[in-house]
Amino acid sequence: EDLEVEQPDPKRKAKAKAKPKAKSGQRGGSGSEVVVRQIEAGLAAGWAVKGMAFASGTQYFVKQPGSQIWDTRYQGLKDHDAAVQDAVEAERAVVARELRDLRVAKES
Repeated sequence: EDLEVEQPDPKRKAKAKAKPKAKSGQRGGSGSEVVVRQIEAGLAAGWAVKGMAFASGTQYFVKQPGSQIWDTRYQGLKDHDAAVQDAVEAERAVVARELRDLRVAKES
């Protein structure tokens, strides 16, 4: 069965709007803090970004729309255009800020 895929207009800017998922601020395994955000609009709509903060550092993962698998940023984004990469990276920065805020609140 042939499926027709609509290609995004490269002139249209991706919006990095997102809302926090229910997991925001939850503890993951091994004493980590976890923040998950989903991009709701623009060329990267449906992508999710997960940040996990450990005592030794922070790791970030991405999940493509419709996928159940979390990939590293490199693996998940390597075959996608710059607009999607930029939108996901902007969302990663928001996740990083939320993780930093959680860490500061925890230390207070």
